[in-house]
Parts: sequence; C-alpha cells; structure tokens
Amino acid sequence: MANVNDVVKWASLVADRGLSDKFDAVFDTEEDGAKRVRLDLYTQSHRYAITATNVCKGSRKSYPRKSYLGCIAYCRTPYAGETHFRSSDLADGRLIKQTWRWILEDIIAHELVNLGSSSFNPLRP
Repeated sequence: MANVNDVVKWASLVADRGLSDKFDAVFDTEEDGAKRVRLDLYTQSHRYAITATNVCKGSRKSYPRKSYLGCIAYCRTPYAGETHFRSSDLADGRLIKQTWRWILEDIIAHELVNLGSSSFNPLRP
C-alpha cells in the first residue's frame, strides 16, 4: 500500500512534464497521529485540492482509520452574480496508484471544454 510520500512522488512525475510551478504540497499530522498531505494543483480556472492520509495504527478499534486519497475541484473565480466559489467532488478511495489515476482522469475530464456544435465531427456517428 502507498503512503503520503508516494503521492508527492506521483505528483512530481506529473510536475516533470511542465507543471513544476503549478502545484504545492503541505504536510500535516492529524490528532490521531495519521500523516496527511494536501497537494494543490492550479489551472487557469480551477484549483484541485488532492488530500492523502496514511493508515493510522493508533486509531480506535470501533472506528479504524483507513488510508484515503481524494480530490475536490474549486473554481478560482465565482460565476456572474454569485459571491461564492463553486466546487465539485472528484474521484476518491483508498491510497493506491489506481485512485491516483482516477483523480488525474477526472481532472483532465473537468478541464476539457466543448468545441461547439460543428456539422462535421469525425468522432460522432
């Protein structure tokens, strides 16, 4: 099973492809001793907050803490007429590489924009 340091390594692999100045990592320790990291990725219109938490062996038996990896997308500017920033839950799950891939796929899907309604689209039947 992966840990919070692995998430930073995975993000660094993405950063090596030209994103080095577009993400920030903040490490923290929760009250029960679990290690946590939050990565903030920035695009033109969104901030993606990716949170990873290790399994804490000192958790209460009635509520055992499992590892976690998840992402929330935040708009960087409010919509016209609104004073709040919208957000969306993206993929989440156990702290494993597959969850990381789902998060990256959700970020890509979230950033894609419609090309408009063209009469010719080779991808449409």
